[in-house]
Amino acid sequence: MSTMDQPRSLSPRWSDVITQPRSQGAALAASAVAYCRERAAALRANRPLRVAIVWAAVAWLVLEITFIAWVHLSLEGASHRAFLPGTWFGIPAREAAAGMQCVSRFGYDGQLYYWQSNDIFGRHDAYKHIDNVMYRYQRIGMPMLAGGVATLFGFPLTPPLLYHTLNFGLTAVGFGALVYWLLIKGLHPAYALGWLLAVGTIESLWKGLLDAPADAVFALAMIAALSGRLRWYVPLAAFLLLVREVYAVFACPIFVLTLLGRIEWQDVQGYWKRAFLTAVPGGVMLAWTAYLTINFQLSPIKGHTDNPAVTSYPFYMMFKYLGIFAKQMNWSEFRLALVPAFTLLLVTMLLVRNFRKLPWPVLATIPFVLMTASLGMAVWEGYGASTRVTGTLLVVGLMIMPFDGSILLRFLLALQAIVGIAWESDIRFLHPALYSPHLLHEESWPAINPPGSPENPLLNDLRCQVEWLEPEATCRRNYHGVWDWVHREIKPVKVAVTNRSDVFWYGGRGKHPIWVGCTVIDPSGQRAPRRRVAIIDRSIAPGQTEEFTAYLELTRPGTYQVEFSLMQEGAGWFADTDPAFGRRYEVQVE
Repeated sequence: MSTMDQPRSLSPRWSDVITQPRSQGAALAASAVAYCRERAAALRANRPLRVAIVWAAVAWLVLEITFIAWVHLSLEGASHRAFLPGTWFGIPAREAAAGMQCVSRFGYDGQLYYWQSNDIFGRHDAYKHIDNVMYRYQRIGMPMLAGGVATLFGFPLTPPLLYHTLNFGLTAVGFGALVYWLLIKGLHPAYALGWLLAVGTIESLWKGLLDAPADAVFALAMIAALSGRLRWYVPLAAFLLLVREVYAVFACPIFVLTLLGRIEWQDVQGYWKRAFLTAVPGGVMLAWTAYLTINFQLSPIKGHTDNPAVTSYPFYMMFKYLGIFAKQMNWSEFRLALVPAFTLLLVTMLLVRNFRKLPWPVLATIPFVLMTASLGMAVWEGYGASTRVTGTLLVVGLMIMPFDGSILLRFLLALQAIVGIAWESDIRFLHPALYSPHLLHEESWPAINPPGSPENPLLNDLRCQVEWLEPEATCRRNYHGVWDWVHREIKPVKVAVTNRSDVFWYGGRGKHPIWVGCTVIDPSGQRAPRRRVAIIDRSIAPGQTEEFTAYLELTRPGTYQVEFSLMQEGAGWFADTDPAFGRRYEVQVE
């Protein structure tokens, strides 16, 4: 049949739409409507996909709402503080001009990636506030996504809440993909909660780190490979390697297995075409590395090898720190390290035991699992890192589930979810910290007084007077809205401290320092008093009065008793000895 004899495509060509806009435009619209109806019909017929979409939407909604509630409970309603920006790194000029402030001394890595979202190509001053420029900028995936979306919406800087929302959204999509995988394999979708609710996943999301979204993209890439969808795998794997370059130890085996003909890609035919496409993710990562090397004039190899504490012998540091925590009777760290250790050992064992029946894409994760087993002191010395690095192992475990009926794997996933809910609900909502620029002194107290400085004795004569200068009967918070019931913030106030004793009080952090504190007491008596202290950093002679700053914690609207007093370790709160050694005020919080 000649070309002229072949039937014409029913879909209008773009050139026809340009030249004949009315007739061909209507045909294009009809074609689009028909395609949407076809996709909707396919969705109605695909129950696992519908269920997965619902689970993903609910997960995103719950994550978003609980995060915003925590922002008001612990961060004075400022979502950028979830990155815990620290004074050690400082804040880039544009972010500082936008009003962002440090709330910790060091903080976490999330602050570094957020700075990158506002300086994707390293042309401003973000790199001056990053500890390891090549290492951090190699992981540009999420910052690039957030910065790109912010630019599309016309924001000069990435809104912090948008950055977190994209983290939550991508994580929810990954969770939905895991739900879909379990459903099509005849397993209960609730097992996917073992990853979503794990300590490492929640820690990563709440601090703006890369681990949870990286795990989500890894899950999507794994399912694409298991389904033989090369056209899906390539962009997902390319983005995955930009989020965290260590996933090259997964993408490389996929490339090798494709060369050996072990993976049957269903949507792309041709040996060399498949080989080229599976090499694209690695090529994208290397191209970005080359740009960074040229732009920053730094070695990419040195950027990834200048911390020897990152690696060790397989499993060595894991067992070493379990022993250290047990010897120190640090049971919180021991318990939180034991769960990822159990995860690592079990997933390794299941990969070995099921080697002959697991599909090749799952076996391609073996190098990644071995790399995780070889992580060193920098990971196992604290639960924050050890719980996060095992997130990918949980995804691998979910991929293994259809091929292994072991009760241990199901127990592991349930354990991860239970420990995650218990730990995160305790530190986030039951006993939440409060991060504020006004409370930086509580994390990094003043330096200890030089040797030979005069010391305070343990005081017996506690006579003093503490008064609130310019007291306010009504304290209005900066926030009023739907989150009133959880919102907390700090109000600095000036107090006058008078030494009524016969003893000279020496300031600073000596042997027995003296503190000025503010106690907020709920008249209902249902909640423990909230106390904030600041050190007396100047000496006060008998009869002398000095002014200091105290910090009043404002919570939900109501009437409270506010007490200002002094405190010395060993002597206790002065006002507990005699109420006259302090001063109480009734305050209405609005």
